[in-house]
Amino acid sequence: SINSVPCVNAAIYDPANNTAVPLITSANGRILACAVGCDGIIYLGGEFTQLNGVACNYIARHNGTSVQAMGKGVSRASSGGASVQKIAIHPQTCEVWAVGYFDRVDGNIPGTVAVWSGAGWVAPDVSYTAYLLSLLIDLNGQVVMVGGKQTTGEVSAGCTNAIEYDGTADCRAMFQFTGPGRLATLRNYTTGQVLYLNHEMKVGEVCTLDTSRSANSMFTSSMFGPKPGALLRGSNSGTFALRPGKNVIGVFVEGAIDGQTSGHLMYQNTHWSIDAAARRP
Repeated sequence: SINSVPCVNAAIYDPANNTAVPLITSANGRILACAVGCDGIIYLGGEFTQLNGVACNYIARHNGTSVQAMGKGVSRASSGGASVQKIAIHPQTCEVWAVGYFDRVDGNIPGTVAVWSGAGWVAPDVSYTAYLLSLLIDLNGQVVMVGGKQTTGEVSAGCTNAIEYDGTADCRAMFQFTGPGRLATLRNYTTGQVLYLNHEMKVGEVCTLDTSRSANSMFTSSMFGPKPGALLRGSNSGTFALRPGKNVIGVFVEGAIDGQTSGHLMYQNTHWSIDAAARRP
């Protein structure tokens, strides 16, 4: 609530009068993104498929009176839910741009970038093969997207992959990264757990992150040995693990170079034994 006015994640606040008007009163998932269009329409994105009783796939618009679906929204070709992480309005065309954890737009347009023209979804002029986490459009119409895998040059790059883990107990996995680039975050989107990192990898340097170890010995470098300072405060170092079923793992590296920077995940299926102890085969 805002100033005792009931709302779910979204409301219109008037700072001059210190009043709030509820925008969304019911939702079956989190609202993660919001933007106001050139025409005053409010666009909302997130992990929902229903807002105020209206069916809408992870993105919707609100005209000040009611929620409206935007075609078939976004989705994923594989099983599992999608999400919209960021919405931006193009200042010249007034198009609505959205990125997030999806690979289909309006049911059949492939891509991880969604563009709404005002009348419907259109295929953008850009194409990415990885999920995008953030989006910015400047006043000149320059579009900046973070999280996509670039084809050439040095970039801030993110990679997101879904892992089908067949174990019946949580598994502490091992990650290996090869430089160059600065390791920034490693996140399990399924569990919400995240490891915050700060290590600048040199060309050819191999860094190992063993989540079964304690925080002080979890990170090691092939060039510099153990690096306890590489793992930052706020990390879920004691609980970061793969859960049984699908795990969506994302990593963000600054200054990555395509063809050189790489990462690998290694794990063994772990199962509960009759004495309730988690064991590996």
